[in-house]
Amino acid sequence: MVELTDLGFSKDMFSETIVSTYNPDGSINAAPIGLKMKDTQHLSMRIFNTSSTCRNLKLKKQAVVNLTSNIEIFYKSAFKEANIDGKIPTHWFVNADVVEAPKLSSSDGSIEVLIDSMSDDGERTEFSCKVKSLYAMKKYPQ
Repeated sequence: MVELTDLGFSKDMFSETIVSTYNPDGSINAAPIGLKMKDTQHLSMRIFNTSSTCRNLKLKKQAVVNLTSNIEIFYKSAFKEANIDGKIPTHWFVNADVVEAPKLSSSDGSIEVLIDSMSDDGERTEFSCKVKSLYAMKKYPQ
């Protein structure tokens, strides 16, 4: 069975990922997010309250943490204006297996999560995420 540590996570070290969620209108949102492993079943991320990702996590309380080494995906998820119509390509995604969120179909690995708790300090919200499903290619991404 795949563990978070197999995917390159270690306690309290930041890992750069692409977190994908659904917007309230059902469209796809994806953004590069640094997160930390709290323990073998929990990740945490601290996100600016003004972001779509933060709004979607507060509303839906679920997401997919996508792992990829594809720099184009990182670039186009960070700079939406680089995409046609300013939106991330929807054909890059499929529905996740366990949670209600989009999953990057070409990812090297994915972690489906549910939000356990959140703490808002006015500028950012820290989300504690419970791992519900882990997927990795045969060669684990790092």
